[in-house]
This record gives sequence, C-alpha cells and structure tokens, in this order.
Amino acid sequence: MTGAKRGGGKRPPEGVKVVATHRRARFEYEIEDRIEAGLVLTGSEVKSLRDANVNLADAYAQVKGDELFLVNCRIGEYAQAAHFGHAPLRERKLLLNRTEMKPVVRFILRSPWFLDPDRWYSRYAWPVEFVVRAIREVGWAGFSVDAARTPLINMGQSLFEPPDVNGWELGPGWFSTGAMLARMNFSSTLAANQRFNLARAAAPYRKTPEDFRDFFFDRLSPFPYEREPSADLLAYLNTGGAWTGSDAQLNAKSAGLAKLIVGSSEYQFI
Repeated sequence: MTGAKRGGGKRPPEGVKVVATHRRARFEYEIEDRIEAGLVLTGSEVKSLRDANVNLADAYAQVKGDELFLVNCRIGEYAQAAHFGHAPLRERKLLLNRTEMKPVVRFILRSPWFLDPDRWYSRYAWPVEFVVRAIREVGWAGFSVDAARTPLINMGQSLFEPPDVNGWELGPGWFSTGAMLARMNFSSTLAANQRFNLARAAAPYRKTPEDFRDFFFDRLSPFPYEREPSADLLAYLNTGGAWTGSDAQLNAKSAGLAKLIVGSSEYQFI
C-alpha cells in the first residue's frame, strides 16, 4: 500500500536471504503497511530465484476477486529447464488468508487514488457490448435477439469467433464508416420496435422538452454530451411545432430521441 514519497527501508531479519528488492518503490512512496505473503512458483522459477535472476522494477500486486496476484515480475528463464521452463512475466498467485486480504481490498476501495474522478477512464464498446447495453436500456419486450445477429456481423463482430488468443480489440478500430452505420441502423430498428413502451415510460416527464430529454439521458446513460449536441436534441424535440407533451408527440418523439442518443458517438463509450 502506498502514499506520499518517503525513502528508507528496514533490514531483513537475521537468517533471511533477500533475493530481490524494489528499491525505487521505497524511495518514491511511503510504506504504510507490510503484509507477508507466499508466492506460488514452478520448479524452474525457484532455481532462477536462487540465482537472483529476478527483476521487481515494474512489478505490482493486483486484486482479482478474492485473490491477489504478482504482476509484471520478471523471473528469468532457467537454462537447464529447456522446454519445461516458465514464462518470465507470467502472473503469479500470492498466498494470503482471507483475514489479510480484507484490509488490502478495504484500503484500495477507500483510497483517494481509487476515488479520484481524474483517474477514471472510458473505452470504446465492442459491438456485442453496444447491442446488449442498447437492448437492456431501450427495452426488449417483443424484440427478438435473433434480430441482433446480422447487425453484429455488420458491426464487425461474430459471436464465438474471437480473432486470436489476445481477445478483442479495445480501441477505435471498431469504428469504420460501415460499422458505425450498422450501429445507427440497429438503434433505429430497436427504438422503433420499443416506441410505445418508451413513450409510456417517458410520460411522467412530458412537461418540458428539457425534462423529456433528461429522462432519456438518465435511462440510456450516454457519455456526457457537450452543450451544442445537447441543444441539437432539444431542437429535434421542438421540430414540427411547439412542445405540448401530448400522447401523439410522445409516441412520435420517443423513438426518434432514443435512436439519436443510442446511435450517437457519446453512446459508444462504456
């Protein structure tokens, strides 16, 4: 666990041989607590450690579920192991009992670094993430999941056909002109299918176009809109006459507004 900068460190207990240390961490961070843990190793890794063939410079611990793993620790290959050796940078399980894990998780979740909004990030949604999220948020009553299969392929993703062992791309490579058009077409089809359900759900917010638009922002959870595109959505609601909030207006505008939001660039982030 780390905080502000502070140097220094303690000498190891008598009889304990230190194989590797993370010197930079001791000088760049304040050590607030120390936790002793076992490390699951293969035979070739143990022999490499005995030769001090290890580098902790970029290593860190990562919580996964209720377990802790050592990540980015390089343990060099052991030449005599030949093809029975290990991957130098593989993740290695740290052995802690549950009592010791609780303060680690509690510290992480309450730390200022975890709670700092400037450290949060978003990424582009995979096509299947986009489709599932849209169906969940727009609605699915009477909508067949089979209707999403062809649009998914047009967006560039076929289920059960990963491109390689590294998994799916996380970046903007999903967003060709054709793929984005497929997303917009899917949003139009789904919104039209759910238009009456959307209108009923939005009825309590019919008083003003701003209330109506904000209901859809909350229901559909797009990435925050800037002022100009947000104003464009209001202009759409006022197209064709002044806003009255009538049933006919709700039925006409609900599907259109949902289509515009789900098909917008702001909705492509998660």
